[in-house]
Amino acid sequence: MSKKIKVVIFFLLAMLIVAPVFLKKEKAAMMITSITSKAGVKTTLVTAKNRKISFVTLRFTNAGILQNSPEEHGISCLLGHLLLRRVNRLSAEDTAEKFMQLGLRDLKCSCDEDDFIISFYVSNDRIQDAAHLLSMAFKSPTISDGDLKQAKNIFPVHMSDEFSPPGMLLLDRLLGLLYDGSVYGFNRDGSSISINGVTLDALQQFMRANLTVQNLKATIVGDLSRSEINSFLSTLCEPLPKKYSVITSDKLTCGMAENKVCQIQKSSMKDMVGIMVGVRLDNLTDLELAAVYIIIDAIFDDKIGDFFCSLKQQGIACTVTYDLLEYRLSCTFVLRLYLDRADLEKFQQCFGEKFIEYNRNRCIHNLEQKKRNHIMIVRQSGFVNYDNIDQKLKNLHLPFEKVTAKVIDGVMAKLFDEQMRRIVIIRSPPGQRI
Repeated sequence: MSKKIKVVIFFLLAMLIVAPVFLKKEKAAMMITSITSKAGVKTTLVTAKNRKISFVTLRFTNAGILQNSPEEHGISCLLGHLLLRRVNRLSAEDTAEKFMQLGLRDLKCSCDEDDFIISFYVSNDRIQDAAHLLSMAFKSPTISDGDLKQAKNIFPVHMSDEFSPPGMLLLDRLLGLLYDGSVYGFNRDGSSISINGVTLDALQQFMRANLTVQNLKATIVGDLSRSEINSFLSTLCEPLPKKYSVITSDKLTCGMAENKVCQIQKSSMKDMVGIMVGVRLDNLTDLELAAVYIIIDAIFDDKIGDFFCSLKQQGIACTVTYDLLEYRLSCTFVLRLYLDRADLEKFQQCFGEKFIEYNRNRCIHNLEQKKRNHIMIVRQSGFVNYDNIDQKLKNLHLPFEKVTAKVIDGVMAKLFDEQMRRIVIIRSPPGQRI
């Protein structure tokens, strides 16, 4: 046996011995546990060994746009702008400097449709100081009439159709059709009209009612002891009300607009047409949500699906993107397409029952392999960064292994239910020359 062959064999044996040990250490280095802190906060701990910086997400559930009254639509977004802008009667500049001194990075205070969210990175040795400063913001937020007026002045103003970006215009109109009369169908930043009536008293009342210990969920990624975590959350929660008494609904009662197709005219589109297709999916179980992800992966592979590749063979060039918008009470599957105006009629002939049946067969075929592929993708890409960590953790625990062909059939029926589908098309006005 030659020396080179011996070296190769030795190397392979070494890898067989070392690799399992290495993988075991990697698995141990990232451990996910759920606890309730001494302060009563439901907390998810993602233990990342030897990390000197922790990532913290504080999520006040049911404190987002959905809890805004129509008269104060956007009040939660205003609070997101103002809550941490000035703390302990410091100026905005001094507050920012104080946060920097404490090692807080990427500090974000915002809301989505359902929740009010604060997130940041912080050095492990300064996390208690950070808790103290944040608790002061909760105890007595430094918000003046001048601060509120300035925030209203920079609040997003609704632009006319002609000046809005096509993608934003399509999505706003689509959600309005899918969730007619619901906050899910409104501008997620709120209304520049309704926030004009928001007062300091209203802002403080919203904060006291919606930012409580009971509806707070924390996610912490780092290498912290239980005592450090308990101390951090106890200090943070000291000034917060204990009980969450806002009445919330577990069902979405709004209907959908009767108009199934909406046309928007925009002169800047010229020779392009934008199409956005949306499907409303209410109250999905975790099993059904897992099936949705597998279906989407099956339809839109790296080539954006063989179906769309076949369109190119027919001379139809189109750009395709997709998204799944997840809310607490509903999900929306969104398909975006941009194509040449001259190809619109030909595209509409192709995109119909043939597309639906094609993709049903595509999803059912080799289902077990598709499940394994998706599980691998979720687990490998879950912690590249910690943005939207709560959603990533939720997806990590979806029961992909339990998805069967019967479940796929049931979810496919929902995805391609014409009654739950709305379409928005944006193009140049009729008669405008290409």
